[in-house]
Amino acid sequence: TGTAKKVLSLVCIFAAFFLALAFLSLDRDVLGSGMIRDSFASRVMIWNASSRMIAEHPFFGIGPRNFQEAYLVLQPEFPPYLEWAVPHPHNIFLSFWLFTGVVGLFGFVSLLFILFRRVFPDTDDIAPILSGTLFGLLTAFCMHGLVDTPYFRNDLSYAFWVTAAFILLLRKKKGAEAPKF
Repeated sequence: TGTAKKVLSLVCIFAAFFLALAFLSLDRDVLGSGMIRDSFASRVMIWNASSRMIAEHPFFGIGPRNFQEAYLVLQPEFPPYLEWAVPHPHNIFLSFWLFTGVVGLFGFVSLLFILFRRVFPDTDDIAPILSGTLFGLLTAFCMHGLVDTPYFRNDLSYAFWVTAAFILLLRKKKGAEAPKF
């Protein structure tokens, strides 16, 4: 399992580097100008408005359920929006920052960090397929979160917390007593 962890870590680092490079190489001005009319360009417009909201409210955010109102208030500063009814910023990290401020964002990122660290336990008595499946579910949740807000939907929120619970239950030290229910 030690070699598998190293290989998986390298793959994750490479994927994160590739995604960051792809994101940084986007021409956000052209995509956010309204000249390109597709769903990704619409999301870029929403992300640009979200970045502006974060610049105006960096520490405490705008609060839950206030995104659409703040989004429409910013309309004069941007090209005509492709979408008007936008209840959230279509990015889970932007959502946490805008809805809960820096404290909420830090808490969510810390939770993800803990879950990713614990997905592969130190014991050998856990099937690697279970750890790999849970890792895949958590990774899929985070990847989906880059273009939408899966955490703020009831069904996907439950799926996230069930995955988190299984990951935390996997973390049993050698010689430790199993949790009793």
